[in-house]
Amino acid sequence: MLRFGILSTAKIGRELVVPAIQDAENCVVTAFASRDLAKARALSDRFGAPHAFGSYEEMLASDVIDAVYIPLPTSQHVEWSIKAAEAGKHVLCEKPIALKASEIETLIAARDRNKVLISEAFMVTYAPVWLKVRELLREKAIGELKHVQGAFTYFNRDPSNMRNIPELGGGALPDIGVYPTITTRFVTEKEMA
Repeated sequence: MLRFGILSTAKIGRELVVPAIQDAENCVVTAFASRDLAKARALSDRFGAPHAFGSYEEMLASDVIDAVYIPLPTSQHVEWSIKAAEAGKHVLCEKPIALKASEIETLIAARDRNKVLISEAFMVTYAPVWLKVRELLREKAIGELKHVQGAFTYFNRDPSNMRNIPELGGGALPDIGVYPTITTRFVTEKEMA
């Protein structure tokens, strides 16, 4: 049983990923960490996790977890993925795992050096519907693909929302526009020109 620690109390974790981990047959949520111990304890109680930590470092130093899920602001993904790997923890990090392609090399090095898994939590690569689309395109079931046009939107005008703060990794392309980009790359198995 893979014991997960959740590195923050972010909405995506508590509403989507933690319930999915709890539904898995080979995983369990064991701990929550927050800069506010009361918030970590509240989520641990809510989800029946036996441990709560008042800092991310404290959780990474603990032997009660094997892996971490990281739903921090995008600008912190590489930093905390590396810290988790250095602590010997497997990593499931929210998308995008990095803001620059050059940062991927440091993640690969940390993964290899510490013999852990580091994975980006991009639902596209795991969703049966997108696997089926990729299969249909491979088989040319709809003919020769000539053009892809994509859009992904939602209503968010809150200037304090991290998705609107470029310094935190927010913005049109890194947070929202990345969906049509990654979906196209995944189903076509090609880099975009």
